[in-house]
Amino acid sequence: MYTIYILTDGNRFAKPLIKDIINEKLELEDKEIINILEYFKDEGLIDGSNFTTGGSVSITHKGVVEIEAAITIPKERTEHFISQVSMNLFANNIGSIQTGHNNQATTFQNQ
Repeated sequence: MYTIYILTDGNRFAKPLIKDIINEKLELEDKEIINILEYFKDEGLIDGSNFTTGGSVSITHKGVVEIEAAITIPKERTEHFISQVSMNLFANNIGSIQTGHNNQATTFQNQ
């Protein structure tokens, strides 16, 4: 959802996106991105059609409001998104900070 928000500049009147443009940023399997888009459409967060053949995707007002709420107050959950989780791990000279999506962690070592 955040990727759609960024690609549309949070503007529900922006030119519709092609599914493949969204997937260039996310690098997901085609079936997976179609399922995600169908879910967001069913929840009223996006408008779109023909996701299996490329289709078009537009963010809705509800989608903009929910993403902006998640950005503005990251410690609060929204109707569809959990709050952001941060985890800091430090042992001797090695540290790791995990935050955001995709369970990514940044690891650093102090010499």
